[in-house]
Amino acid sequence: MGVVSEAENEEFKLIVTSEKDRYALDEEIPFNIEIHNISDEEELTVYTNSTLLYFHLIGEDNDVEVRSDGMDMAEVRTIIKGEPHKETLVLDKEDEAYGDLLEGMNAGKYTIIFRVAYGKDGYMDRKEVSTQLEFEIEDEG
Repeated sequence: MGVVSEAENEEFKLIVTSEKDRYALDEEIPFNIEIHNISDEEELTVYTNSTLLYFHLIGEDNDVEVRSDGMDMAEVRTIIKGEPHKETLVLDKEDEAYGDLLEGMNAGKYTIIFRVAYGKDGYMDRKEVSTQLEFEIEDEG
């Protein structure tokens, strides 16, 4: 059974799903993320750094901590009502960007926090909405 976590503010609803809450040590861990425009505007234009979505993975039983960081590069994005922005994040030790950092993942409990950070009227009025999922990595066998 899948795991779902949601949060919202006045502009966005953030929905994160994972296929299950337990994974094998060598298994890929996929997360599907949807960002819905729930504002009164048909098209909501926001200002972000290089990404609209950030994540922060924390190991509760060991010292693993992995963050996605946006570069200091301004972007303007428009989210249309009824057309959610969708992303998929797959935690995989073979991943080119995060694989080396994930190598430290062992059996144990983990929390992953997803955060949408943006400015609506420019960069000075930073807003965010965040949610988290918890999952467990099990030893094989």
